[in-house]
Amino acid sequence: MNKSAPAALSNLELLQKAAAQCGPFFTWVAIKDCIKDKKEFPEWIHGYLVGCADRMLSDRARLTRDVRQELPWIFGFSGIKGGLNPLQELLRETLKCGFARRFAHWILQGKKPDESLVKARRDIYGSEALVKFIHPRQKRNRKRKAAGEEQLKFSDKQLERDLEKEFQLKTLPRTREEWLPEIYRYLERLVPSDNH
Repeated sequence: MNKSAPAALSNLELLQKAAAQCGPFFTWVAIKDCIKDKKEFPEWIHGYLVGCADRMLSDRARLTRDVRQELPWIFGFSGIKGGLNPLQELLRETLKCGFARRFAHWILQGKKPDESLVKARRDIYGSEALVKFIHPRQKRNRKRKAAGEEQLKFSDKQLERDLEKEFQLKTLPRTREEWLPEIYRYLERLVPSDNH
């Protein structure tokens, strides 16, 4: 028996899936490709452009005092955080999740929270430069440096906020013993048990 392989998705189909998951950045990549290759827009791009036109001509857009504030909504970017590089944002989210998992690993290995944070940061980010890439908070540092102040040392505050978000906590536990039940809850959310 010869099973036929599933048909490969076309570039436009891949872009449609990426747009559905990551937002309209990939729709604009498809628009550019269609124009460059002199191809007709597929129905999903027509739908997107009609939606943009409807929002552009809506009362909300026409009656605003500053249309710049409405452009993210008009072009379908409402609720999308970050710049126009969804792959960079995906990398950031992947590294933040990996950092939380490595932190949990070190806690389960018997390390204290401070030591676990340092080890997880080293394991996932490797260097301060990658942490700063993932958490670009350099404007304030550049302003202070330009004002003649010493360069600030890197702070783990953002990494602690990432742990709060990933573990769904308002404040971080202080001891390993306080962390253990939170880590077990976190692991249960990651790998739900089959017992219903």
